[in-house]
Amino acid sequence: MYILVMRIIITLFSLNVMFFNIAQTDSSQMREQEVEAVHIDRFFSWKYKQQLSMIERVYPMALEAKRIIDSLDYERSQIDKKRKQKKYVKQVHEDLEDQFGYAVKDLYVSEGKLLLKLIHRETGMSLYDILSEYRSNTRAQIVHSALKLFGHDTKSTFDAKGDDWITEIVIQDIETGRIQFDTDVKLVSKNEYKEGMKEYRQDHREYRKEKRKKKKKEKSST
Repeated sequence: MYILVMRIIITLFSLNVMFFNIAQTDSSQMREQEVEAVHIDRFFSWKYKQQLSMIERVYPMALEAKRIIDSLDYERSQIDKKRKQKKYVKQVHEDLEDQFGYAVKDLYVSEGKLLLKLIHRETGMSLYDILSEYRSNTRAQIVHSALKLFGHDTKSTFDAKGDDWITEIVIQDIETGRIQFDTDVKLVSKNEYKEGMKEYRQDHREYRKEKRKKKKKEKSST
């Protein structure tokens, strides 16, 4: 649902708990100090783990986005006519949609928001900029308006010294090898996606059912 350059997929992240605890309490605190702005957050450890959990899914997508952008730039430079360039980009879009579409759909809203920021971090362009450059301004505006209804901002950017400082620390720990990270992408098939959605809906129904029971019980006890 996101973009020609976002047909990229999820990576399974494997992390040794003991190693993570050492890296998080040791080197991560060093990285925290390297951020220019002084940040004091009593919930740093919890937020670090939360960001790491999301990054394990979406960071490989952002890295793949950069690779695809670089490849598109090179291939377009080898094609003289703009009409053929557009045809090539459209074909890449369709191929990526077929290959990675369900993996992107499988992301949670919070993961999708983080993905948009990480794509900007890796490519230097927001999703809106990418759509404008490789499709059209009209396409960029349509996608921007559509995703806005779901709480996404295609113009969002990554702020390593501001709101995204903890995310930046996690990524620096990954880049320096302090955290073991697998950048291989994992594809999600149509059947896998459907099964996942089926389980999600079932769990959601059970949650709502238990919530109603609890509310009814509390009401009857008063």
